[in-house]
Amino acid sequence: MEDGARPWLLVTNDDGPDSPALLPLLRELSKLGDVRTLIPDTERSWSSKTMSQGRRLRVVENEMDGFTIASVNGSPADCANLGIHNIWPTPPALVVSGVNMGTNAGLSFLLSSGTVGAAIEAALCGVPSAAFSVQLEKPDYQRWRRERNLDSLADLWASTAAVSGEIVAEILAGGLPSNASLLNVNMPPR
Repeated sequence: MEDGARPWLLVTNDDGPDSPALLPLLRELSKLGDVRTLIPDTERSWSSKTMSQGRRLRVVENEMDGFTIASVNGSPADCANLGIHNIWPTPPALVVSGVNMGTNAGLSFLLSSGTVGAAIEAALCGVPSAAFSVQLEKPDYQRWRRERNLDSLADLWASTAAVSGEIVAEILAGGLPSNASLLNVNMPPR
């Protein structure tokens, strides 16, 4: 990165374009750097670090609230890999994955999470990464699974975006904790 240049951040997720956490996160991160978004075209939860092999991936761009959102018919790990190596001429300063609907704490969730899988792929590509997740109250999580609509939780999306932005700012200023290739952050529902 040239002196004085803003870093660029690659944002991905595993909940796809209808995630109510996406736009608040993009607004917050755009204060810190240039944000580029490459997400799965549909929900790809529990996809771990799967990569598409032997099929053609297609990237489509759409505008959402002033942001260009690129989506691909692949996994979150595909998004990280394509964003780092194929879509843009230089790799990002940081890959931000999430904010995921539900926590990714504990070995079974870490090994299964598409959100964490994208962060792992970035780390394996030599790019620092952070995966962000938020625990939902049980009725909210059930409503998300059933209706795919949690717009009523606008305060939650604003606060998770703010916390994520603070952590990303710390990473950009000082790097990841020593001996870490990625950071996995789980936030409570309040």
